[in-house]
Amino acid sequence: MNPTECEPPVDPVDPCQEGSENEQLAEDLCYALIARNGPFVQCHELVDPTPYHEACVYDLCATLPDDDVLCDSLAEYAEACKEAGGSPVDWRSSTPQCGKYYDIIRKMYAAISFE
Repeated sequence: MNPTECEPPVDPVDPCQEGSENEQLAEDLCYALIARNGPFVQCHELVDPTPYHEACVYDLCATLPDDDVLCDSLAEYAEACKEAGGSPVDWRSSTPQCGKYYDIIRKMYAAISFE
């Protein structure tokens, strides 16, 4: 191949194959972000949940069965809501994967040096 020629770019692989088990599970787990009666309903008029929901589904599809990114996605939207003047209800209590010990454990791991 001539060094001045390039191969066409490869399209990125979508981890959420339409109709797959991973896609459905990711949709179910991330639903709290867009639920009309969910913990973030007060935030919906302040911060559009759509991009957060889409990112949550994509990230979960890429990492399932590990669902750790779910808590990060929900926390990110909660923070955006707070910054916009909202106050989401206690979403951790309605999300078993993100119980009250989630923040403690996350901070402990962040403090550990693996060098």
